[in-house]
Amino acid sequence: MRTKFPDLIVNKDDSILVVLKKMDQTNHKLLIVMDGDIFSGLVSIGDIQRAIIKNIDLKTKIQSILRH
Repeated sequence: MRTKFPDLIVNKDDSILVVLKKMDQTNHKLLIVMDGDIFSGLVSIGDIQRAIIKNIDLKTKIQSILRH
């Protein structure tokens, strides 16, 4: 899939830590979560903060902390 914002896309199977690093590298606090070419959701810095507060391992896949 082609997009105007490739730097803002993460895969649903990426770990929380990978997503957090991508947020830091791109200086964006909201990223698009994809499952291949299918939109899966959005992940924000707040979602990651809530996961940390709940002691969720940073190796956990980002899909598990998405709000639906």
